[in-house]
Amino acid sequence: MTETNAVRVSWTRPSLPPGVSLVQFKVQYEEEGEERAVGEANTMETTVDFHGLKLHQKYIFRVIAVVTDTDGSEYQFSATEDGLELYIPGT
Repeated sequence: MTETNAVRVSWTRPSLPPGVSLVQFKVQYEEEGEERAVGEANTMETTVDFHGLKLHQKYIFRVIAVVTDTDGSEYQFSATEDGLELYIPGT
């Protein structure tokens, strides 16, 4: 990826116990200091590209797995509670 205001987020698909199925991944990001997500992507893939990010801004990314169990109940979990910080430098 050659854009200066874009980022590719990749992760490893988690191992799930028998009877638990992956519904989707939610990838959320927020600007540092914000209390809410400013962007989100839903996917079954393990890579997402985000474009149009602000230069000179720190972002926090979270990958959330949405799963269902055998009775159809839906759950969400993330491997990192605090998320991954990434700074988008200027040109």
